[in-house]
Amino acid sequence: MPTTFETKIYQALIPLMALAGKMAENMEHMTRTLDADAYRTMVSIDRELDAWYTSLPEELRWKPSNIKRAPGGFFLL
Repeated sequence: MPTTFETKIYQALIPLMALAGKMAENMEHMTRTLDADAYRTMVSIDRELDAWYTSLPEELRWKPSNIKRAPGGFFLL
């Protein structure tokens, strides 16, 4: 059974939300102290976010052609 476009969106959204949770936790830590560990953690999360975006199928990437035809769920990404 082929995966629907909406299912692909939500499958991509799950790891993105995990990354958002890591960012929130790190920001909470950074508000208490500005240290090298917090900075390294944020750099690591940035790399994970880049890897997440790179792993997206073409139809889920932020491109004008995708924006024109995308359902509402696309804009959650």
